[in-house]
Amino acid sequence: MRDKWYSDHRDLVKWATLVHLAQLSQIDSVIQVAFYESDHAKLKLTVSNTDVPFPSEVLSHFRNLENVKRLGRLARLTIRIFKEPFCDVLKGTDKREVRRRYFERAMSVANAFRPKPIIFFLDPDTGMAPKNFSRKHITAEEMGDVFRDLKRGDWLVFYQHARRASGWRMSTGVAFARSIGMKRREILVCHCEDVARDVVFFAARKK
Repeated sequence: MRDKWYSDHRDLVKWATLVHLAQLSQIDSVIQVAFYESDHAKLKLTVSNTDVPFPSEVLSHFRNLENVKRLGRLARLTIRIFKEPFCDVLKGTDKREVRRRYFERAMSVANAFRPKPIIFFLDPDTGMAPKNFSRKHITAEEMGDVFRDLKRGDWLVFYQHARRASGWRMSTGVAFARSIGMKRREILVCHCEDVARDVVFFAARKK
């Protein structure tokens, strides 16, 4: 997740889904695992062929994931964003181990809200990896590990971008259910065709 994507049409569906689940389940805490990658350093403003600093006030207003906390106040939710940069390629280290530690740190943030149930929202750029994976994905194995560490009554929700293959919603739902040891019919599929046809949010509540 990058700051430049905050408040786009997919975010509208994203937070509608999360607020709905929170209200449905009477949960008051959402932890967004942002898979964060900063893009502020790449911005520049050119004035008459001269580069000048991009005003930080403008970036803070339009390109700041933290701004969603204002929604939290309106919806009576505590929204915590795990904004640690997500990098799964470090020279000389094992990629899977780096990623495992990332999710462990995210879960430690979630545990600060115990003993109340939470919504644990995974927000990778692309979604669940079909086979090969990169920093844009979460793998089925990682999904299972995260779900195992959640508590009874917690929701696990994740962002899924459309795949090129037909039937991608069904196949992803089946893979998600399998990864967390649940049945496909127990998975919620949330989307809004009027706003963003290329994104779906899958959700499962731990029993």
